[in-house]
Amino acid sequence: MLVPMKPRINLWVLVLGMALFASSVSPLLSVQEKEPLPFPADPLKGSRLFVSKGCIKCHAIWGIGDTLGPDLALLSREKNLLQLAGLLWSHSPKMLEIMRERGLQRPTFSAQEMGDLMGYIYYFNYFDQPGNFTEGESLFTEKGCIHCHSVGELDRKKNKIPLDSYGRYISPSFLVTGLWNHSPEILLEMKKIGLKQPEFKGPELNHLLAYLRGAASNQNGEAIYAEPGRPKIGKDLFVQKKCSVCHSVWGEGGKVSIDLGRRELRFSLTEIAGKIWSYSGAMRQEMIKINIPFPTFAPKEMADLISYLYFIQFYDERGDFKKGKKLYREKECIYCHVLEGEGENIGPDLSETDAIFSPITFASAMWNHAIVMEDMLKEMNLSWPRFSGNEMRDLVSYIQEASKASRQAKSQRKPPASKRTPVVLSKDTFDLELARQGEKLYRDKACLACHSFEENSRLMGGGLKNITKKRDLEWLFSFIKDPKSMLKTDGLAKQLLREFNNIPMPNQGLADSEVMAILEYLKAPEKAKS
Repeated sequence: MLVPMKPRINLWVLVLGMALFASSVSPLLSVQEKEPLPFPADPLKGSRLFVSKGCIKCHAIWGIGDTLGPDLALLSREKNLLQLAGLLWSHSPKMLEIMRERGLQRPTFSAQEMGDLMGYIYYFNYFDQPGNFTEGESLFTEKGCIHCHSVGELDRKKNKIPLDSYGRYISPSFLVTGLWNHSPEILLEMKKIGLKQPEFKGPELNHLLAYLRGAASNQNGEAIYAEPGRPKIGKDLFVQKKCSVCHSVWGEGGKVSIDLGRRELRFSLTEIAGKIWSYSGAMRQEMIKINIPFPTFAPKEMADLISYLYFIQFYDERGDFKKGKKLYREKECIYCHVLEGEGENIGPDLSETDAIFSPITFASAMWNHAIVMEDMLKEMNLSWPRFSGNEMRDLVSYIQEASKASRQAKSQRKPPASKRTPVVLSKDTFDLELARQGEKLYRDKACLACHSFEENSRLMGGGLKNITKKRDLEWLFSFIKDPKSMLKTDGLAKQLLREFNNIPMPNQGLADSEVMAILEYLKAPEKAKS
């Protein structure tokens, strides 16, 4: 039988209308974490970015905000992270055009910020529409609740257990907490009177809750909202409460029951809550069989667990390597990036970059580089690649696997014996012919896409005016030659990376002589052009 819970208003009240201004808590992916598929500690954290980064100036959420762009709550339905990233990338040129027309500064996102924002957008469809009172009234009878429970004045004289205290709750997570925790007693009582365990499908649990809210007596209009749930905590609870003994996620965990990472198992809060109750009897029988104690949940824990189960579908199953490899060529990535020993070394070498570590890092890198890529694609007369369906997923899977194989092969190769000739650098001399060679390399390697010789350049890599006077030549040589190593060990390089939106300079694979030529050009670029 369902025992009413005591209200704890100070812990559970959340006004959903304040979601846009939710307070900051732990980030989705901290700098210290190295987790490819992180789960958010607070899915509402991205709401502040939605405002501060200017997204709200063009996009609405359930009708709140500007209507210039599509309503993101509607757009994000049935979409996961990489599908959202694909849409973001595909529409980048149009967004850049509108930002220029409106005089808006184009925002950049760190991986942490991109994860928070994407998680917030994905969260829009966690809640369902409010339930229907009439539907709930019918379900109260059809599902057999009426045999043991009363609401308001209905059957109160027959000493049934009243459910009026549940009328104050807005979220079904409270109701399913009570149902789950008392399921052993409820199912035993139902068996005594010849009733089968009822199953709740789709929005039925919300309809039932709407009926409880409407029919309950002595509520004084009180409404208690559920907290949004913390997927990161829910992931830990999934293990602590022994859910992982029977269930796997993306192939990791128990094999007794279904893998919860399957795409067809994407459900809303109400649907997940309904399934937790509907299968509670079968799950308890399995627990008895394998000697696992029946776990109970506090309302906050149930909210955390449900939010984790919802966010499992934020990520997608592994894509198709062969399709991704085909897309890598069809989308013309090969014209700017090296992978598996093929391609042009204009952009970052994708067999070396850390951008493929996580889909979130990949998404932020693509967005931040869009303005540079737009100029480079125009210069190379290439069309802007667009992604639909699961194309981004397949492409990322190919890049991840190919990069991993390239790194493994590289680590197994023995480095050749060093025969490097000492490099002699001087600020006091100038070789015009060498500088002209450097000017050609500067253009061929598309350095001008990120750098200029203006004093206060707003390009991604900053200004290079008088750079050979501001910086030590040996430092510049090392940085141009091997920026990745410098970013790992050199304090100044790390500082500059932070100043320029954490966008690293790609390794162009230059020979020593080519680096010297570029440095000579940087000494006096105006002379090399004359």
